[in-house]
Amino acid sequence: MHSGNTETYIELIWPIKIEGKMKLPYIIIVDDDTQVLRAIQRDIRSEYRDEYKVAGTESASEALDVIKELKLKNEVVALFISDQRMPEMEGIVFLEKANEIFPAAKKVLLTAYSDIEAAIKAINNVKLDYYLLKPWHPPEEKLFPIVNDLLNEWQALYKPDHEAIRIIGFQWSPKSHRIKEFLSGNLFPYIWMDVEKDPEADKYLISANVSRSNLPLVVLKDGSYIQDPSLPEVAERVGLQQRASKEMYDVLIIGAGPAGLAASVYGSCEGLKTLLIERSNPGGQASRVPGLKIILGFLPAFPVRNYPEGQSPKHFASVQKY
Repeated sequence: MHSGNTETYIELIWPIKIEGKMKLPYIIIVDDDTQVLRAIQRDIRSEYRDEYKVAGTESASEALDVIKELKLKNEVVALFISDQRMPEMEGIVFLEKANEIFPAAKKVLLTAYSDIEAAIKAINNVKLDYYLLKPWHPPEEKLFPIVNDLLNEWQALYKPDHEAIRIIGFQWSPKSHRIKEFLSGNLFPYIWMDVEKDPEADKYLISANVSRSNLPLVVLKDGSYIQDPSLPEVAERVGLQQRASKEMYDVLIIGAGPAGLAASVYGSCEGLKTLLIERSNPGGQASRVPGLKIILGFLPAFPVRNYPEGQSPKHFASVQKY
């Protein structure tokens, strides 16, 4: 939707790698003993708060809910520290469940001397990285050197994910294809995850508690998600305008293909209140034609000779107010 005093141009779009600031990884601590939890949180936070977020809870079930939420928000956990003897579930069971969602995270089991046998078994069962005997004081000798080694090893292998909407579904699903086409046509970056081939996809299904029968699953950047959505639902969640802001317009144009875009620009330039309605994406089929050099009614933003070498830019017609 556009009104008066507008400048028109062609915006050239090609893939650009955007370097973002890395999110701080999490260290998750679970212990049902309040005093022990506070003590180890204090020690860990005092040493690692500049490089990691430290979160602790007395409930293993609550910790699992937090972990699932972090996964949906595309956060990452570097280290789990869990007590072995807890009323809701044993530490080994908790680490097994946590491992399903963050398998690359390092895992430490807090144990008393009597639990050493269980800790040794857990080394193979849950790929335990270390078992730590209570008490761990002084931490400078018995805690920090161990945690430092584990975190350094984790950092050496960690590869941060890209920030984008995630679509999880079946490769030949028409519903998945429509959502991918809709987001790409409206210039929303997304990551496609084939549930049958990408092992990471199942971690999102577990975190969202969604079965394969309810796919596709769309996970947004803020961690919220929608399962088997319609295109209007997707449009609403990504912030596309679906309602007119005014009650009356001078010109109504249906379809934002090259002709519709040109007509809307010329109408608004003449001072007419112009409403442009499109059901999918601006530019229509023209926005998805790599070899197209210009859309009728628009001038290129910069000459063809400035295209990056080896790229095949798309031309997307847009209107910008000054």
